[in-house]
Amino acid sequence: MSQPNFMGAILLWATAAILALSIYYWLRGIVHDVIDQAVGLDAASTFFTRVLFLVLLFTALSAALEVQFDLKPDSPFLEYVWKFTYGFSETLENLSVYLFGFLVLATLLVGALRHRRDG
Repeated sequence: MSQPNFMGAILLWATAAILALSIYYWLRGIVHDVIDQAVGLDAASTFFTRVLFLVLLFTALSAALEVQFDLKPDSPFLEYVWKFTYGFSETLENLSVYLFGFLVLATLLVGALRHRRDG
């Protein structure tokens, strides 16, 4: 792997990790409060926020690791930009699918537990 390919891959992995951490930081308080209100167990809230963190991070990194930076050393700079944006779009797509699934799961969990607690 040439130096520009290596640097492009490292930049993509770092950007994917920062994106996952940013989403986690934005959602962790909300998820913790909603699960704590629905379940009433602090351990369950901590568990779900940790699961959210781990899956966000692994989802983002797995999408970034799938991209092969195999460009020739004499490739124009824009080729590297296109390869990076392709990898970043794959990361965003995977994170969007995961967040949608997590939203559905959390909605079902909160709905079922509130119904059980109130009923």
